[in-house]
Amino acid sequence: MKRFYGFMFSCSLVLSCLVLTGLTTPDYSGGRRELSGIELPPDEKPVKIKSFGLEIIPPSAGIQFYRNAIVFLGFSKNFHKMIPSHVSFGTTQAYYAIPGDSTLINPLVFSTGFMFSFPCDAISFSRDYDRMYFTAREKGGKHYKIYSSDFSERRKGKGSWSEPGKPLDFCSGDFSYTHPALSHDGMMLVFASDRGGTAGNHDLFITRKKGEKWSEPENMGNLVNTEADELHPFLDNQNNLYFSSDGHPGYGGFDIFVSKYNGESWEEPVNLTESVNTAGDDIAFTLNRLDGKTGFYTSVPASGEKDARLFKIVIGDTKTPESLADLTGILIKTAEADTTFTYRKLLLAQADDIARAEKEARATEAERAAKDEKAEKEKKAVKAEETKRVESEKARAAEKARAAEAKRLAEQAKAAESKRLADAAKAAESKRLAEEAKAAEAKRLADAAKAAEAKRLAEEARAAEANRLAEEARAAEAKNTDTEIPENLKDVVIYRVQFRSDVSGKDIKDLMIDGKSYTPYVYYYLKEYRYTVGEFTAIEPARQLQSALRKAGYPQAFVAVFKNNERIR
Repeated sequence: MKRFYGFMFSCSLVLSCLVLTGLTTPDYSGGRRELSGIELPPDEKPVKIKSFGLEIIPPSAGIQFYRNAIVFLGFSKNFHKMIPSHVSFGTTQAYYAIPGDSTLINPLVFSTGFMFSFPCDAISFSRDYDRMYFTAREKGGKHYKIYSSDFSERRKGKGSWSEPGKPLDFCSGDFSYTHPALSHDGMMLVFASDRGGTAGNHDLFITRKKGEKWSEPENMGNLVNTEADELHPFLDNQNNLYFSSDGHPGYGGFDIFVSKYNGESWEEPVNLTESVNTAGDDIAFTLNRLDGKTGFYTSVPASGEKDARLFKIVIGDTKTPESLADLTGILIKTAEADTTFTYRKLLLAQADDIARAEKEARATEAERAAKDEKAEKEKKAVKAEETKRVESEKARAAEKARAAEAKRLAEQAKAAESKRLADAAKAAESKRLAEEAKAAEAKRLADAAKAAEAKRLAEEARAAEANRLAEEARAAEAKNTDTEIPENLKDVVIYRVQFRSDVSGKDIKDLMIDGKSYTPYVYYYLKEYRYTVGEFTAIEPARQLQSALRKAGYPQAFVAVFKNNERIR
């Protein structure tokens, strides 16, 4: 895969032409796909795999679904009828089209807002298709990073993708971050990277949405990742994870695997079998999320040729249960039934051992039940003998009971006398406690009265203080309005710089600012005395004085606006 991966992501100048062909391509639904030398009867094909008439143009390694269409790279010269005015003839950019049986239907330019010429297999869309995450080489760098773009709809059915900005925050360091795979709910993003902490060259990592940001990526662990490469992740609507690996047991270089999601984590990956994988490299698997019944993937021959072939995969003609009504269900069921690799045989052998152990356990349980039944019969016989013995014992016990009754009556009389004495002591104790409670209540009432009087005096003091402050406030308000205003300043907006406020209204001496003395002007506003200096008819000198005051130790100084000595906003 090193030869293919390097070819698909580094080739930038020498590009092959896009081929949209109407030639008949082999349909493998009824015959066989010559991948493994094994031929299966037509009625045993759960899926149909067909070569699709679209050449993969670098740096793409495949395609991606966009609603019911697919996005792919192509040359504008092949679509001259739809070249926008800003696109040069022969430019490589992304198009989208409805995939027919083996060719495309009505291809259109994918991005009219900016030229999208990045790997189309490395795109992932949100559920409502208003945001995409994609892979692009960082500007001025050699590494690939993950970017996002939003779709703006100008009118119904028309819109454009926004220009990409910076890479996602977690794409840090001198590493590559490729092939984002967004979960159906948009809360998880799986991607491939060679960042620190990998088990091999490229591992799969996961990051989770926290507000508007993504969490620090976590390695998906050695159940998924190996000491080789894991690439091209894709999440279906149930978050089942498809990816390509040359580290897990397979048929060739890179094989396609699926790891089932159980609601909390991903289970052990299984190979998609020879119905999909070949002796070459099989990569870039993707599904139509809208119906789950159509998929695509790319296959590169093991012969060393660089030609990548695109294959379309759909559900076969065989009848399947309702639970297998989509490709994921069929592919997982087929993969789990495969016993090609040793580890799969071992799992099945373990399952046989478990079944055998359960059978032996049931036999042991039946033997134990028979022994228990025999023991129960013996127990009943012993119980009958015991009953006879008990009846005899009862007769002897009755005699003893009569003697015991006489003794009981005597003890009862003694107990009654003891109770009478205890009741008398209890009554005396109750009387003492009642008297103590009465005295405590009298003390509580006295304390409450004393506290009430103290509260009344405190409230009277607060009221008096409030009246005094109100009188002072009214006096200050009157002083604000009574200050004589020069004739030339009436109805004129005046700017003063406020540098202090308090409730005391104390006099403040003149301030010396930058060698100039200022006499404070004090006004009362919103229950506080406000201290200002300066008096300007223009705001600029007031701002200069504000700056000087802040430097002189009044960091909260600001410009206040007055008209006729009244504060205005």
